[in-house]
Amino acid sequence: MFRLIISPVSGLFLWSLLFDKSYNISGSPLKMNKKFANTLCACIIVLISANFRLNAQNIDSKSLLKHIKILSADSMQGRLTGTEGAKKAREYIKQQYRDVKLIPYYPNYEQHFKLKMSVNGDKATVDGCNLIGKIDGDDRSKAIVISAHYDHVGIKSGKIYNGADDNASSVAVLIEIARYFKSNKPRHTLLFCSFDAEEQRLAGSKAFVKDIGGKNEKIVFTCNMDMISISSTKTLYAAGSYHYSFLKKLLDAPIKSAKAIHVRWGHDRPELKHNDWTLLSDHAPFHRAHIPFIYFGVEDHEHYHQPTDRFENIHQEFFIEVSQFILSAIIHIDKNLEMAR
Repeated sequence: MFRLIISPVSGLFLWSLLFDKSYNISGSPLKMNKKFANTLCACIIVLISANFRLNAQNIDSKSLLKHIKILSADSMQGRLTGTEGAKKAREYIKQQYRDVKLIPYYPNYEQHFKLKMSVNGDKATVDGCNLIGKIDGDDRSKAIVISAHYDHVGIKSGKIYNGADDNASSVAVLIEIARYFKSNKPRHTLLFCSFDAEEQRLAGSKAFVKDIGGKNEKIVFTCNMDMISISSTKTLYAAGSYHYSFLKKLLDAPIKSAKAIHVRWGHDRPELKHNDWTLLSDHAPFHRAHIPFIYFGVEDHEHYHQPTDRFENIHQEFFIEVSQFILSAIIHIDKNLEMAR
């Protein structure tokens, strides 16, 4: 919303400039200083345009790019679950949570769980760790989950698989969405979930969904992001409407307002087989628990699960536009979820 705020002093100043001092004391209309009025109108138009541009930049692109660059750096060693690289990534994400002042959902944000996975060719039991922060909404009885996995596939044959698009990109957006809502209180409580072990058969999100049954909030929706920064066609897919038809009505407005990218429904129909994304990322355990989801992601590309999935290969302009669209979509979901269902 545009607000033009004029103090009493500045108001008197504008009044004196807008009108000639010579007017008929008997009550005839005030005489406008036309030259200044035209100038003032032009200035107001510029201010309005600038305000709308600022409103369209609710996500700080510099911070966004900084997050993805740090999380996909060689020092993170590909963020494989159970490794020092994953621990470094976790510490960085926790610091961002603290900076935003998210409420810890678990002590120190950490939900620990065990999983079995391959380590150096052998099966081993490994410690996984999800990071969950919270912003209370006006209605604390209902929660929306915003999720992204922070793990990747580590080091293979001496090469670091950095995982910039998969999935440092989504964690970066999650952090900045949290920052926005900390200053703009949501209607629903929001849970920000950085999941571990997505690459290990969704072990982190499965552990979370298994645990939430005894919590106070009822989770009514989840928005999952996975791979959102590389697309040669500038296309972002939204999956979920095949299962939850109300989504098309709910997200019609933000999708129509996305001008710099293409947002398309799809990748959620069973006849698509391996191109059906319904069970392929961290929204799947929620779906199995009958919690509606929307999943934002791009199609596979040449850098998917390759050592070339690096910061320098992401499509920065596309990524920034996607981040703003997803924020707009979540704002709309938070405000209109109950009305759309």
